[in-house]
Amino acid sequence: MKKTLVTIDIILIVLTVVPAAWLLWQCFHSAIYGTIPQGFTYGFDYGQMIYGAEAFCYTMMFFCYFLCFLVIPWVALFFITLIFTLIIVPYVKRKPAAK
Repeated sequence: MKKTLVTIDIILIVLTVVPAAWLLWQCFHSAIYGTIPQGFTYGFDYGQMIYGAEAFCYTMMFFCYFLCFLVIPWVALFFITLIFTLIIVPYVKRKPAAK
């Protein structure tokens, strides 16, 4: 039982961290190598690359707006993982190991 709960917790943590890590990787990639903005406050014919914090924020805003149907379930998954971890850690620590 103890190993099963720990395995489920690890799977939930990985499922929570991977999308956030991918989003941050995309944002850092845009900040370093630049991106050509389309829409928002730039218009559709801006045509120049943006770099740094501006590109980071643009990419973050772009993904949060256009992938909002994935952001909302991710937030729910984050809170489910957090609550599950907070409940399971004390339970696993106090339970003696089965022989």
